[in-house]
Amino acid sequence: MERMIADFDRMAADLDQGIRIEEDRVKIRDPAYSAYSTYARATALRRDNLRRSADVLRAQLANAKKALLALGEAN
Repeated sequence: MERMIADFDRMAADLDQGIRIEEDRVKIRDPAYSAYSTYARATALRRDNLRRSADVLRAQLANAKKALLALGEAN
């Protein structure tokens, strides 16, 4: 799980860099602007999904660690 979280964080950082490169290329940085890059918009959605998934995994991992500690204390 920790490896998946690290992979998701790395991929999100890579996508973030790709977004910045695309915004620099087209010289439009405002996602609300009608001429904003479709590639940058789609990449931002992917990045945001990866970040949300990593956050969910972090929460699940924290809950699993708490459960393991509780089991250890119960014995």
